[in-house]
Amino acid sequence: MTVKSILVFDVVGAMAHFRRFDTNSSSLTYSFPPRTVISGVIAGILGFKRDSYYDLFQPELADIGLSVCTPPRKIMQTINYMFVKNKSDLNNSKGHTQIPVEFLLSDVDSNGNYPPLRFRIFFRHEDEELMKEVKERVIKSEYIYPPYLGLSELLAKLEWVEEVPASNIEKIETDDVEMIHTVCNMNFIKERSIQFINNNSIPLVYRKEKMARSFNADRTIKETASYLYEKSNLIKAIPSIPFLRLKGEKGTTNLLFM
Repeated sequence: MTVKSILVFDVVGAMAHFRRFDTNSSSLTYSFPPRTVISGVIAGILGFKRDSYYDLFQPELADIGLSVCTPPRKIMQTINYMFVKNKSDLNNSKGHTQIPVEFLLSDVDSNGNYPPLRFRIFFRHEDEELMKEVKERVIKSEYIYPPYLGLSELLAKLEWVEEVPASNIEKIETDDVEMIHTVCNMNFIKERSIQFINNNSIPLVYRKEKMARSFNADRTIKETASYLYEKSNLIKAIPSIPFLRLKGEKGTTNLLFM
C-alpha cells in the first residue's frame, strides 16, 4: 500500500471480552482486540451487515495498527446462559447452565485509580472515500451500529485523536533495534532480536497471543498470527519489514501494522 494519511482514534470502554478462538466451555479473553475485532468495529459504524465486510478488510486493502493505552487485567465471572440444544429450548424450558467467562478490565494506575480500557487504533484503507466516512463518523459520533468491546453488552465509545498526513509519515527500513509503540505481529520482527533490557525501573511484562488475522467470506479463519504486547509499550526489536514513524500532534509513534 502506498504511503497515505493514517486515521488515529481511541476505542474506550469499561470492560471487554475478546473470546479466544481456541477455547471451548470456558470463554477466555485475549489481552487486546484482534485485528478481526477492530475490523468489525469499523465496519459496524459504517453500517456493514454481519459477515459482509471480510473481503473489504483483508490486510492487502486495510492497514490496522493497535496500541494498548491502559494496561489490562483479567477477572473470571460465572454467567447464567439458557441451556439450549435445539430450537424448542429457546423458551428457556431447560433452565440455565453456568459458564465461566473471562473479562478484561483496566489495571490500577499510578494514582490508585481504575481508568476505562483504552485502545488506540491506527487505520488506513485503499478506498479513500471509506476513510473519509470513517473519519467523519468518529468525529461526529454518528454510527450505524454502536461500537462495543467484543460483546454487544460491553458498549464502547470512539474518541477522535488525529489524522496524520502522508508528509508526516516516514517509512523506515533498518537493521538496528527500534522502539515499537504498537502491538507487534511476530512475523514482522527478526528472530531473537527482542531486547529484554529496560533502562527504567518499570518491570517489563510481555504477553504473546495467537489470533485470527483475517476471515474468509464465510467467517472461517483465513490467516492467524502471533502478536506480542508489552505492558508499558516498550517493545525493543529489529523489524523484519519497514516500519512507519508517525510524527503527529500527540507525539512520535513507531508503528507496525497487525
